[in-house]
Amino acid sequence: MRPMEDTLDQQLESILRMHLPGVAEGEPMPMDAPLATLGLDSLRAVSLVLDIEDSFGVEFPDSVLSEATFKTGEALRTALRALVANEVDAP
Repeated sequence: MRPMEDTLDQQLESILRMHLPGVAEGEPMPMDAPLATLGLDSLRAVSLVLDIEDSFGVEFPDSVLSEATFKTGEALRTALRALVANEVDAP
């Protein structure tokens, strides 16, 4: 993994922990677990999106705001990497 990806992963994990009451402090972040089982509901999802947008300087387009994107931490990380890459590559 490249350093930028490491930083993205660490930041995303930190943000997820703030919004997922089902992840105990000190336990590994289960990136493949359904976020709903970790406590993500619709209200928390809105706050999560806003925090990610603020932290990474990206904006989630409507096409990315889907149930599939927020199914697991891994799905969210994949979507975020794509958004960050588009921002970095933009002229």
